Order: sequence, then C-alpha cells, then structure tokens
Amino acid sequence: MEIRQTTLKNGLRIITAERPEIETVSLGIWVHTGSAAETEEDNGISHFIEHMVFKGTKKRTSLQISEDIENVGGATNAYTSRHFTCFYAKMLKDDAELAADVICDFITSPTFDEKEMVKEKEVVVQEIKQSNDAPDDLVFDYFQEAAFPNQASGRTILGPAEYVRGFTAERMRHYMQTHYAADNMVVAAVGKIKHDDFVKMIEQRMNNIPQHTDFVEDKQKYYGGYKTECKDIEQTHIVLGFKGTSYKDKDYYKYYYL
Repeated sequence: MEIRQTTLKNGLRIITAERPEIETVSLGIWVHTGSAAETEEDNGISHFIEHMVFKGTKKRTSLQISEDIENVGGATNAYTSRHFTCFYAKMLKDDAELAADVICDFITSPTFDEKEMVKEKEVVVQEIKQSNDAPDDLVFDYFQEAAFPNQASGRTILGPAEYVRGFTAERMRHYMQTHYAADNMVVAAVGKIKHDDFVKMIEQRMNNIPQHTDFVEDKQKYYGGYKTECKDIEQTHIVLGFKGTSYKDKDYYKYYYL
C-alpha cells in the first residue's frame, strides 16, 4: 500500500493510500472543527451543518444527492465530534469522481434551504431528546461537563434545542466561511485510485475555498470533577477519567488502545 500526500497552493492537504487489490474507493473530507471550536451561542452548529449539507446544494437537491450515490451502489454519510466534522463516501472504483463531486459539493455550495432547515431542526431536536433519554450516551456528556466546566469542550456536540431552533442560513454560512478553510481540512482516499487522478478531482472542485481559518479556538483547561444524576432505571452507568497525553504525543495511540 503506497501512501502519498500533496498540498495544494491554498494549503489543502490531499492524502491517498492506493490499494490496487480491491475494487472500491473510500474517500472523505475531514474538517478540523466541531463543538470544541464553537462559541456558547453557536453550540450545536457544526452538527447542524453536517445535517443540512445533505438537504441540497447548488448542483443537487436532497433527492438527487441520494439518487446519484445509491444508483451506482454507493453510500455516503457524515459525523461530528468535538474536534472534527467528516463527510465521506464509499463507491466502486469507476465512480470515485462522482463521490468526490458530491462530497466537495457539500463543502463548496450548500444551499441551506429555509423549508428544509425548518424540518431538519426538528429532526435534530428529536436526536437531542433521544440522547437525553439514553443514559449510556448522557454519561459521557456529563463527564465532559465535569472535566471542562464552562468551556467549549464541556458542552454537548448536539447543542441545546433552543439554540438549534435559532440557527439561520446566514449564521451557518458565516461559520463555514470562518472554519471551513483549506488549511483546516484534509481530503483522503483509500482504495483503487491513483494519487495524481484524485488530486486533480479535488483541485478542480476546491481550489477556490478560503485558504486560512478566521478564528482562534479557545484554549481548553482540564479541571476534573464529579457529577451524578439519579434516575429510576435498572442500570448504573459510570465513567472514570483522568488527564492523559496529548493527541500529538508519540505515545498517543498506545494509550488510546489500552
């Protein structure tokens, strides 16, 4: 397996791992932003943007996005964490450029249609309610809140329902303009794909995105703490955590898989 990296003039990093023995390609865009990069008022906006890009772009409606991917047997999805937002797809090798076009479209030209936003806000609110009713999820939010009180890292990824209902298209576009910059992203592909071909696909579609981020993420400080909540259920969920090594540390993965 050959791993290669190219950095475009605008700072966008493109990485491939060619696997000629398989017939598929998995590719995605990782943006270094999530709930830990949000202000308190914007808590949940990264996750809501992740939802809304699937509801239409300048090239495709929501239905066309699904049809273009599924008609060739592919799959696409996304996720948001505290530090990253990712959009990805998996296709047969001959449809890699279609996947790249759809994924890049999410970044460069989402429409944030008002009618779709109204519907999707309630979808996310239901997701928030489901999370609040799932102790095995909620316990991790409580852990973050205790470890990083009154900080972005201590707030939830989904955000409060009242904030989500207040997001506007203008606010989301501004967030993307300041956070979705070339030097804040990585585009990667693994499978039966040539590195130079993939670089051309991405360069054609993402050479005009902003070069640099226009925000400074607040420095987070670990405090630790203790939080409990008693519920009338038959289970007990416990998280015990402590300050560990930085993810930039050479031993990070050793600790991660303990």
